[in-house]
Amino acid sequence: MVKRTLGKLVGASRADKEIELDELLNIMNTTEETPYEDADALVLRIVFNGDEDAVKEVIDQVTKGNILVLNIKDAADRNQIRLKGAIGKVKVYIQDIDGDMVRLTQDLVLVTPSKVKIVKATK
Repeated sequence: MVKRTLGKLVGASRADKEIELDELLNIMNTTEETPYEDADALVLRIVFNGDEDAVKEVIDQVTKGNILVLNIKDAADRNQIRLKGAIGKVKVYIQDIDGDMVRLTQDLVLVTPSKVKIVKATK
């Protein structure tokens, strides 16, 4: 399936690529996995609602060395001021530990732990 999907992505039109990406993201949302115990780090997708518990969870996971993809859609729809404050708290912590964060899309934010940098622009 991966080979077929990659083949389609390489030779597909933009519309086909978007459909494949949507399918992949849907699979990611519905597939439950047991984390690999010997992994040095995990990539976790978290629904970030902007409350103090969500900020704490992000800080805890990044402190463990995990990379996070935060889904901020619901929080942005409900209360953008609260979301900005919560993201601000996360950002301060991430800067203090020499991590990084970037908004990938309107709904997704990538957060990395210490010494993992995101290349934000290429030439």
